[in-house]
Amino acid sequence: MEWRFSQHCCGPAVWRHVRGCSDSASRPKQSTRALMRAAKAPIGSGTAYGGSARKRPAVPEHGARARISFGLLHFWLLFFGLFFLGYLGGIYAGRDGSDYGSTLAQYYMDGQNYTSLLQVFSGLFAGAFLQITLVFVCGFSAWAGLFLALFFAARGILMGICASSIFVAGGARSLIIHWLLTCLPDLSTLFLSLWLAGNAAYLGGELFRCIFVGGNRNGLLRPTKALMLRYLFTVFCSLVLCGIGAAGSIVFAGVLL
Repeated sequence: MEWRFSQHCCGPAVWRHVRGCSDSASRPKQSTRALMRAAKAPIGSGTAYGGSARKRPAVPEHGARARISFGLLHFWLLFFGLFFLGYLGGIYAGRDGSDYGSTLAQYYMDGQNYTSLLQVFSGLFAGAFLQITLVFVCGFSAWAGLFLALFFAARGILMGICASSIFVAGGARSLIIHWLLTCLPDLSTLFLSLWLAGNAAYLGGELFRCIFVGGNRNGLLRPTKALMLRYLFTVFCSLVLCGIGAAGSIVFAGVLL
């Protein structure tokens, strides 16, 4: 009744003007409430400007770790395959014998070279440390995969030539003594280098993507940290294994030579 009476007394035009004034008076309250809701909304949620909140899809942690492990396995198999092929090629290349092989055979057959534990240990650990450090340094290059592939292939070739030359120059006995005196240090250095080379090659691949493809630089932190930790652990393991190998070399040299 009140609404009809007001509309009848004031007329339609005057009543629309009064209604417009009352609506405009209530709008500041609504805008103030909207601003308060926008201030409480988190940045980037989309609700501050009337949008709907959208959450970014989270990348599962186990999925990223599985992808990294899968990539490391490929690198390990690749480098070991190159080493094995190089070893076979070195055996074929050294089958004719050389002065280098005869010199190595005389060295391994001389018991005077295995009298000092410190001397044998320092020689073994120096070679292992240089190889492990070379693998570690290659990881900070965008071409780490190529350098590591050449390194393991060349190492296999040299070890194959060494074994074949010793066999030709000194026979099976010299070859057996060579393996007994150097088997543990050589194999431990090989597998530790392969274990470290997987992370080095992975970091090199991430650097390659950042430089030439425009990848995310924030993704370099985790593989760099993993490579540095593995390098320290690898050096420690090599120190222990070379000590055991040096003691075993002296024992075998005392029995066989």
